[in-house]
Amino acid sequence: MSRTVVVGAGLGGLTVAHALKKRGQDVTVLEAGDRPGGALGSIKRDGFLLDLGPNSYVDRDDAFRALVQELGLSVVSANPDAKARYVVRRGKLLPIPSKPPELLKSELLSGSGKLRALGEPLLARRSKLADETLEEFGVRHVGREATERLLDAMQTGIYAGRLDELSAQSTFPTLVDLERNHRSLLLGMIRSRKAGPPTPRANLSSFAGGMGDLGDALARSLGGSLKLNESVNALVRRANHWTVRTERDAFEAEQVVVALHPKPTEKLLRPLDAPMADALAAIPHAPMAVVHLGLPRDRIPHPLDGFGFLVPAIENRKVLGCIFSSAIFANRAPEGMALLTVLLGGRRHPEVVDFDDCALALLVRDELRTLLGLDAEPELTQVTRHPLGIPQYVVGHRARLETINGRLRGLPGLHLCGWGYEGVGVLDVFKSSQALAARLTQTAARS
Repeated sequence: MSRTVVVGAGLGGLTVAHALKKRGQDVTVLEAGDRPGGALGSIKRDGFLLDLGPNSYVDRDDAFRALVQELGLSVVSANPDAKARYVVRRGKLLPIPSKPPELLKSELLSGSGKLRALGEPLLARRSKLADETLEEFGVRHVGREATERLLDAMQTGIYAGRLDELSAQSTFPTLVDLERNHRSLLLGMIRSRKAGPPTPRANLSSFAGGMGDLGDALARSLGGSLKLNESVNALVRRANHWTVRTERDAFEAEQVVVALHPKPTEKLLRPLDAPMADALAAIPHAPMAVVHLGLPRDRIPHPLDGFGFLVPAIENRKVLGCIFSSAIFANRAPEGMALLTVLLGGRRHPEVVDFDDCALALLVRDELRTLLGLDAEPELTQVTRHPLGIPQYVVGHRARLETINGRLRGLPGLHLCGWGYEGVGVLDVFKSSQALAARLTQTAARS
């Protein structure tokens, strides 16, 4: 009998399993697919290095740095000259101001929009709601125009969601804490800077072989404990242990960690606990499509001098944004070529994920012709779909998590992890998975 069976070999499942095995625990990881890593994945094609999911992480966590060093991964830092972040306004790419005074010169907002945003310290009021949408939160603080132009672009780059659905406290808890402690976001930021020494700027980073290196290295560390092409179809609770059934085998365990997207998790757990499954089913998702284009650099008029651009919903475009991949990290494209990574779908336009490859490629080229002045035929086109996409932390998310955690207490030995619950970023998933592994280790020590 394995002490722990982990269902799913995405970043969450691999992190939990690696941490447990490092602590001397017996662990088995069951993955339905033929490769580990989940959304993390990288391929090389025609001299290009393509990230199929997340393309970077922010290097600001000591525990994550220790894991990277332990795994022997080669870290690549972002090009320091690629500083600009662009937002589309009326079909034009405009840089996001990095400081409040720069907003006065920016074309991103009208004169009245600038005054309302900069008047936030005088006009901001605390909310009386326990939870509210990101739209409601933003309008109260910086006004409607800045919310629709800037805050929407910010959430699009993380969640690909909708302002009128996402929960402010679940998606941007730091901003909600600033309001709670200081009323004004701007005053809170100023006071926080004065309260202590300046925080070093965290580097945007990846790995020499792309973000897929992380999933591959974690998988290698597990050796024979990782079993691919093992689709779990049932969990059975026994008197003091669990049976995990796959299509061709059964595994006994004291602890089970389900490290899947909330949608398949809901289907797996419904026979065990319908109220918990209902709470999982209430977590929406944003389907995503990623289209990579490889083009001659000299055929792209834009300087590609930054991370890329994001498109707020008010622009009414099909693309959500574009990452200037070869401008950010070295060795993403052959000499003289550029790699652009375009994001589509999300909660705004989930239907485009079902377009065939040709239709998606044509859509992307039409949009980039307008936004970047692109008129060249791509020499490489790669389409990747993520039908389940990004879990959405909509209003009521915290209450749903409380329901889920409460129901789990009635199923001793069953645990959930992954990006459906406490953050969708690479570091968010890592931290919550590490914390779960620590709790499981404590449980094992007491037994």
